[in-house]
Amino acid sequence: MSGPAIFFFVVLATQALFTTGLMWIVARRFPARARIYRFVAPAAVPLFLFGVVSISFLSSYSELRAAAHADFNPKLLAPLLNIFLAYGVLWLIGVLLASAVIRWTRR
Repeated sequence: MSGPAIFFFVVLATQALFTTGLMWIVARRFPARARIYRFVAPAAVPLFLFGVVSISFLSSYSELRAAAHADFNPKLLAPLLNIFLAYGVLWLIGVLLASAVIRWTRR
């Protein structure tokens, strides 16, 4: 497996643990709020990681651009779109997991 794939699966495991724990607590203590939290809770991990990755990518991009004395090229920002889409899929997986946790705790 490649390094980015391993990183994505580690992030997926982190997402699963965080979402499961938070949704279990919310569904037990505040069942009326569980439907709203189903969409909000899974967004925390992808948003945090997208922010960290974007900052590091843009700082390395600005260093490369300054070293090459090149103009701004939007095509070089394409990896951020791929990362954004991957974290969108991660959020969707979290929403599905949160829905399953809500069902498990109501039984």
